[in-house]
Amino acid sequence: MKANHPLRWILLAALTGFGFNPLLCENGAIEDARDKLRVLDGEGAQAALQEEDLDAPEIHLVRALAHYQQGELKEAITSLDQVERLIADAQAGGEKINQTRLEILTHRLAEGRGWVAMSEKRWEDAQVEWLKVLKRTPEDEDARWNYELSWHKANPACPLR
Repeated sequence: MKANHPLRWILLAALTGFGFNPLLCENGAIEDARDKLRVLDGEGAQAALQEEDLDAPEIHLVRALAHYQQGELKEAITSLDQVERLIADAQAGGEKINQTRLEILTHRLAEGRGWVAMSEKRWEDAQVEWLKVLKRTPEDEDARWNYELSWHKANPACPLR
């Protein structure tokens, strides 16, 4: 076997992650919108996705977060409903979504619904959503904090009643 076999370099590149990141999406508009959301630019994120007409759960999730950041809760709920529709379709045998992606989408959907429920002061609904997140990732301290906060808001101490 030759020392400089081209497959060896391809294997090395694949193992070291050169040019590949499973956490990044292949859609540039989604990644641009996610970058804008990271700096709390919900309006910029919406603008980045404005021309995007794909009916993909990731796009609807990013749209939901953009609406949430701008305080547009009804629009955020609509986008989250679209994510749930696409997940249900995949589970019913529609578009094929691998199990890992499906679990991540379900996790992100619960987070989004939890944030919206807390913003609308629907504390019991928020508890349900944060428990879904904690079921998947019990070590998530942010989800635990949000669950406990929503529980305390739904069950205030005697002097607060």
